[in-house]
Amino acid sequence: MRLLCNWVPPLAWTAVIFWGSSTPDLRATPVALLVLDRLAVLPGLDAISPFLCTFLSSPAAELLLRKTAHIAEFAILAYLVTRALSTPHPRDTGHQQHPVPLAGVLSLAYAVTDELHQYFVPGRSCRPEDILIDAVGISLGLILARKVDRKPRSSLRH
Repeated sequence: MRLLCNWVPPLAWTAVIFWGSSTPDLRATPVALLVLDRLAVLPGLDAISPFLCTFLSSPAAELLLRKTAHIAEFAILAYLVTRALSTPHPRDTGHQQHPVPLAGVLSLAYAVTDELHQYFVPGRSCRPEDILIDAVGISLGLILARKVDRKPRSSLRH
């Protein structure tokens, strides 16, 4: 039962990703765009950095925001999959495999199927460069999982 419970977070997260990928012509949320607009008009920002002020009001800022979201969502997925694979099986013989390579493969496979799914969603497209961006996020998630996994369990409780 514990083994099954550990897979609930990554499976729920894939459902969130699937929902986002199913949204036709997804752009940055109005809240995110409002934050970018508010940042662009901060008092004194134009004096400090006119380029930054102009950039925050541009479509490039929205693009950067969306690609950063790709990285974050797949970093979270890779981390969750690594944690699920790290749970010892009840019939484990004591020899624990490192879950990072398999977690990376599973997360990347999901990234590929996510892009293929977007091909069939109106206003969306299947872009190989998005898979590469997802792979960056997956790498970050795997690195995070390794860093957290190396900490002694006693220090995580305090």
